[in-house]
Amino acid sequence: ADKHQAKGIACASCHKEAPPKAAVSTGSCLTCHGSYAKIAEKTINVSPNPHASHMGELACETCHHAHKQSENQCGSCHEFPFKVP
Repeated sequence: ADKHQAKGIACASCHKEAPPKAAVSTGSCLTCHGSYAKIAEKTINVSPNPHASHMGELACETCHHAHKQSENQCGSCHEFPFKVP
């Protein structure tokens, strides 16, 4: 949430209800961040690429959280030192 606010993106841009009652959907994330393929392109230099996962197209909130610490879900099985924003 802090990164979005720093760029001038209001809560209502992602949360479609006020006050928010649920997590933001992956569809809402993809509206601004692009398709899974576009996101994988942005992290192409990360090895292995966390957005070109053998798990397929995971929901963004599987790893990324706006209001609590994000988590490296790959790390539940692998030892990849990803820093998840």
